[in-house]
Amino acid sequence: MDLISLFKALLKRKWLILTVTLIASVLAFLLTLDMKKSYLSKAQLATGYTVNDPFDDDKYNLFEVKVKFSNLTASIASPMVINLLSYKLIINDLQKRKPFRKITNEDNLARLKTINTQEAIGIFEEKLENLEPLSTYNETDKELIELLKIYRYDDESIRESLRIWREGQTDYLTVTFSSEHPELSAYAVNTLCSEFFRYNDLMQYQRQEESIATFEKLLEQKRQILEVKSQSLERFKSRQGVLNFDVESESKIEQISKAELALSEEKQKINRLTLSLENVNRRLRELNDALSGNGTGNLVNNSNEELLELQEQIRALNQRYTSTGLQDQTLQDSLNILRNKKIALINSNSSGRLSKNDLQTKKQELTEKKNDLEIELAIAQQNRGTLESSVRSLKSNAGVYASKEAQIAAMKKEVTLATNEYQTAQEKYNTALDMSMASRNKIRQVLYGQPSIEPEPSKRLIITALSGASTFAISVIAIFFLIYMDMTIKTPSNLANMLGVKMLGAVNQLDLKNTPIREIFYQENSKNPLFTTFREMLRKLRFMIDRQNAKTFLVTSTQHGGGKSTLIEALACALSLSKNKVMILDTNFSNNQLTQRFKASPVLEEAVDARPEKFEELQDLITKTGIPDVHIMGCKGGNYSPSELFHKQDFNHFLALLDKHYDYIFLEGAAMNQHSDSKELSLYADRILVTFSARGVIKQADRESIKFLEDLEEKFTGAVLNQVELENIEQ
Repeated sequence: MDLISLFKALLKRKWLILTVTLIASVLAFLLTLDMKKSYLSKAQLATGYTVNDPFDDDKYNLFEVKVKFSNLTASIASPMVINLLSYKLIINDLQKRKPFRKITNEDNLARLKTINTQEAIGIFEEKLENLEPLSTYNETDKELIELLKIYRYDDESIRESLRIWREGQTDYLTVTFSSEHPELSAYAVNTLCSEFFRYNDLMQYQRQEESIATFEKLLEQKRQILEVKSQSLERFKSRQGVLNFDVESESKIEQISKAELALSEEKQKINRLTLSLENVNRRLRELNDALSGNGTGNLVNNSNEELLELQEQIRALNQRYTSTGLQDQTLQDSLNILRNKKIALINSNSSGRLSKNDLQTKKQELTEKKNDLEIELAIAQQNRGTLESSVRSLKSNAGVYASKEAQIAAMKKEVTLATNEYQTAQEKYNTALDMSMASRNKIRQVLYGQPSIEPEPSKRLIITALSGASTFAISVIAIFFLIYMDMTIKTPSNLANMLGVKMLGAVNQLDLKNTPIREIFYQENSKNPLFTTFREMLRKLRFMIDRQNAKTFLVTSTQHGGGKSTLIEALACALSLSKNKVMILDTNFSNNQLTQRFKASPVLEEAVDARPEKFEELQDLITKTGIPDVHIMGCKGGNYSPSELFHKQDFNHFLALLDKHYDYIFLEGAAMNQHSDSKELSLYADRILVTFSARGVIKQADRESIKFLEDLEEKFTGAVLNQVELENIEQ
């Protein structure tokens, strides 16, 4: 529904809304006539939450400040603080000659006589001193609670008069109390602040004592854990014979390094001796060949070839040694051996051919050198074995020591962790002690409540205005809700949007019980807007009917109460005024309302079954309606359909006889959702009109019925919305 429709609906109900609003305002005004005067007293607290304190390391951000103010407000208005105020107020009224409140109600006075006043004062003073609430489990306390209610000093009554809020973004908290007595308001607001300070100090002291006790217990636990861990470490060192773990660890590493270095040197020496021995053996073989007389020339040639090979080996080995950065001792030793070998070979070749004696001498020298090399090699190999055993032994001992090292490191880590936890606990304990010794309440009362001289301005007009405004708003919202929940059709445009059908027109709602339709058409001078609109709507509909160039019209509906009979009668009147002859056939056998309305003879079934050949045979069966040139043939009605009553050809012949003497023939069909009559009658009609009530609701069955009519294509003329409210007629 659009805004215009909503606005129209409100205008339609404007007097209802205004009446309800006026009644609510008057009632509110009358109910507030007996309102007592109210006196307000105000106190103000400075919290210190937003003030930088040079002796306090705490830093507050905006969120923390907001939370602190919320907590403070809740604490002041807590049940315990309210109870303390209640005790002070009731003790004051029970003890003083001029109490703030006097009990005048007879029922309350009778209840007061049953209570021992002095005993009640004693209990209240005890509760006040010990900061204890009254218990609903105790019968005596329950009587005291009733006493507080009599004086209106109970929790609920005090909260109604109490207000607490923060003054903007300042450091101040405002507390107000309103009552019918100015001194009561001042006394209550000041007492509330003082009792809050007392209660807050006690709670703060208890929290600090609990905190100190907790941290003291924690500190003792951490100290015991540290002692256990330290003693375990010392016992382990003692059992393993470890006095200084770091020094012994460095000694083991140094021994292993020296042994591995000596082993490496022995391996290099073995490599060098092996190469030298191979060289001597080769030269001995060459000398033996020379002495036998078979290899003298070869000795020289082989020496040249050997010299070239040595040069190539020296070049390649020198490149490798250079690429390692001149740091590889093994490569350097190999280079020295090859260079010595090259020099010896050059010297041997420079002498040309050697004599036999020289060869013998050379052989003897090489043999002696070979023996020396073999002895050195054997000694070096033996040394290597000894060093390898020593390295393995040292590494084995180091592995065992490493295991001990890991255990000691783990135990040291536990001791360190226990030490840190102990120090942390000690810091917390010291902090708690410092806070308890230097604790001071930053909150203080900077403004004390004073008895007000003038009462608060009366809120009677405000209450009356708010009552009227709220009632008006609720009424409008309720009407909006009812309109929104109303699923009825209401307007032609709504019907078109819901079903997508072509609209022929609309007919406004009329009360036809006192005014027949025919009188509406013949009272042209009537200024009733309902009648005028009704006539104009029917004239528009008559024009749409004239444009169809058809004679036989079936008027049906999807639901009962669609206004078919009324629409047929109204159309007949409108067509009669334009000099048309109209025949109405009541074919709504399930509800022959037209027959009853015009008191027509129920002869339709017999007339069709008689198969008349001439119109004259029907004249005696036709009933005049009282509307000029409008006739009707009624039906008996019953539980049967048109196809069960007469044959198709017979009814076509019957309609053909009437067609010659009438300009329009109207058939009424039963509701399509419940009966098949209209579907059967659609075979005989030239055009079909479907009516809807503006008070109806579209359902799925309606959509299926409309789908059937739309499938008839040009036979389906459109829809007419009946019973439309005058304000919903769309011009």
